[in-house]
Amino acid sequence: MNAIYEAAEGSQASHVSGEWLLTHLDLPDAELGSICRYLEGEHLITAGREHWDHDTPFMILLTGTGAAEMERSRAAPEQATEHFPPIRVIRTAGDAIGSAVQVGHPRARRALSISDLSLDQVRKFVDEWDAQASSLDLHDGDAGELCAEIAAVKLQTALPTPDHYVIRERLQSAQTIIEHHTGSAAAARLLDLLRSLHL
Repeated sequence: MNAIYEAAEGSQASHVSGEWLLTHLDLPDAELGSICRYLEGEHLITAGREHWDHDTPFMILLTGTGAAEMERSRAAPEQATEHFPPIRVIRTAGDAIGSAVQVGHPRARRALSISDLSLDQVRKFVDEWDAQASSLDLHDGDAGELCAEIAAVKLQTALPTPDHYVIRERLQSAQTIIEHHTGSAAAARLLDLLRSLHL
């Protein structure tokens, strides 16, 4: 969402092409398409459905709701919005031994998560999801939402400093969806892995 907002310069009148997103974001077409469908379902964007042999929409526009929520998130980054978690800034006076430290600068940013969430276990779950997803018997709505949640987790785990809060929130949502489809061995295996993460 941040990439769309920045590319559109916050304007609801500026189109962002799917080609631009695919070029500038390191995400597979199928995952990016799922994320866009999720954002559209939440009324944060509208997406043009012209046929161009990609899951990612051909053209994207910010909605008034999406632009307003992004503006709220940027104006008060320490406050969560409906869809975006807070950005926390911690100032330390004195020694900070063994800590990640970012020198102050108007454009400086540094993310640090303190959590018992094991990223190795999260990646193991994601690998199992990739292997089992086609075996799950999900309704279209649940399938789309679940794909979007897993895509968001994959995006976070690929970052140099993953946001454990976002990962935990997305996996909790995924667990809720999968728990309604426990009739298959694939769902049971995925739930076992999620429960081992102690979300």
